[in-house]
Amino acid sequence: MRAGPSSPGADSRPWDAVLLRRGILTFRCRLKYYGGYTESAGCRHRSPGWNSQETQMNDPIRKPSAANAIAAATCRRPAVAAALALLLGVAFWMVGSGGLAGVRSAEARAAAESLAQAPRVPVATVGRDRFAQAESWDGTLQAVREATIGAQAQGRIVKLHVQAGDKVKAGQTLAEIDAREAALALSRDQAQLGESQATLAEARAAHARSRELFEKGFISKAALDQAAAALKVAEARQRQAQAGIGLSSVATDHTVVRAPWDGVVTAVPVQVGDLATPGRPLFELHAPDKLRAVAFLPNSRVADVAAASRAWVRLDATGQVGQVESAQIVAIPSADPGSGTTEIRIELPGGAASGADWVPGRHVRVAFELKSAQQALVVPATSLLFRGELVGVYVVTDSGFVLRAVRVGQRSGESVEILSGLREGERIALDPVRAGLKGAMSEAR
Repeated sequence: MRAGPSSPGADSRPWDAVLLRRGILTFRCRLKYYGGYTESAGCRHRSPGWNSQETQMNDPIRKPSAANAIAAATCRRPAVAAALALLLGVAFWMVGSGGLAGVRSAEARAAAESLAQAPRVPVATVGRDRFAQAESWDGTLQAVREATIGAQAQGRIVKLHVQAGDKVKAGQTLAEIDAREAALALSRDQAQLGESQATLAEARAAHARSRELFEKGFISKAALDQAAAALKVAEARQRQAQAGIGLSSVATDHTVVRAPWDGVVTAVPVQVGDLATPGRPLFELHAPDKLRAVAFLPNSRVADVAAASRAWVRLDATGQVGQVESAQIVAIPSADPGSGTTEIRIELPGGAASGADWVPGRHVRVAFELKSAQQALVVPATSLLFRGELVGVYVVTDSGFVLRAVRVGQRSGESVEILSGLREGERIALDPVRAGLKGAMSEAR
């Protein structure tokens, strides 16, 4: 409530309370006057009025009558209505004073909350930097080492130990194929080996007896040669049986599919119960520690790109950038006659392309530095807002962010050359989407 003026001896209560009390007293005095009480100081004594029963009974002129009652009622209505209007006016004035203060307080709280929830946009100062002329093309990521692991044994797949996306170690079991047929083949070959060993032992004994008899002259040279030939046949059958056991053992080992080296499983095109046959792909595997970007460039640009001093590889999905030096840029000495392009490979070391987003098959933008760097007005590529054929940036002003059209030049990595529309030293929003929101505020980086 408002505090009224005060003076020595004046009421020290709030001014609104004093006014309300006076209004109520005035209303009561008027009501009592018309109801039989006089409007003296504080209405402390009665005086005859139109409604006083005592006056009406003692005054012969004002004795009760139908006409006097109607006249008295007619006189009371405007007075009562005026008193009620006065009281309602004071009440509404009091409520309005408190309500207005409440509305103003609510508006202040809403403004504070709006200020606290206003989007904060990081900004940067426009400046000059060494800017190199570069050209860019679309490309894809490839794994330097990748493999398709196929089945080497025939049988039903009984168990899969990994799924797509799993990391595996060299020698880790990936799948198991029904090994019953391979085990039976191994048992058969082992039996044949035992038979061949027995036959070989008999042939060796026969050959020894034949030699002894030949030396004593009891048999001819032809009989001795026949015993020697039988020995050689037995030895060959033993070697054949041993080779069969080796093949059966390898076939049994092939029923368990293992990882050839450390890597990540990228695809599993089979399910448990499928028939595995030799050569059928079971897993796709790649080594994530080393990637390369591959782009196909026009044959006319291959020579310039091969001599580039630096290259950048930017992921289209996240905007992450990996930088490599010229030694890692390789032009494949073979052109495609149909498209007139040549394959360019950019080897990405682990430090330049690390993270979960750098995986084979991702689309990238490959840029090559073709000329030496020069001073130019540059801004981060993330600060640009594209609307149709127009390009703009949000500039920080006293009244907030203002969208301004600019003309851009070449792009080098994550920096874009500004030809016109900005001045050195101006501050721009690094996130144009948030800067366009209502109430956005700058946040210095």
